[in-house]
Amino acid sequence: MTDKYAIWDIDETLISASIKDISTPFLTDPNVFYIQPIIYPSPVEIWIRKHFHECINSLKMKGYKFIIWSAGEETYVKAIISVLFKNVEITHLFTREHTTKYPYTDNGRTEYEYVKILKNIEQHIPGFKRENCRLIDDNPCHIKEGQEHLIITCPKFSRKDTECSYLRNLPDIIDAHFSLKSSTNLPVDFKPSVNNQAL
Repeated sequence: MTDKYAIWDIDETLISASIKDISTPFLTDPNVFYIQPIIYPSPVEIWIRKHFHECINSLKMKGYKFIIWSAGEETYVKAIISVLFKNVEITHLFTREHTTKYPYTDNGRTEYEYVKILKNIEQHIPGFKRENCRLIDDNPCHIKEGQEHLIITCPKFSRKDTECSYLRNLPDIIDAHFSLKSSTNLPVDFKPSVNNQAL
């Protein structure tokens, strides 16, 4: 049986993160946790997207394997997934060092974005085939090539989206995406952007 991979982005896809205001109390909500990587002076408050555990369990039952690929720094990402994926096997973890730094222009200024290119990780996964993966990300600008394998989480997740139900339906969306007859079909919710053209 051929392995199928769900390759997860983290920030604004599965969680919303912000530096905690130390003057406010810590929350006891089961969908909130805190980390304090050494790269940050204060705790980071993490909100989990609604239906996350339901989505992950459904995909596990369907036989999907999980890869994390975030443009965040390794210390930060490891701190998050140690809680978020505590009871879930992650086959591979890729972070900022596995992205490519690309320039784009914003209001006449040159800015940089850490972009995901599949060739940066496929060499690290024995037997990996692009057609057997789906990249799950909140922003098409994060993917330089391989967008035919991209599923965009709509909308981007923020802590205010307490009623977002997108992840509840995501396992079926991933299944449907794999069933597309042409691998050149982009997901129906793909929207080109200015930054995407500039990369």
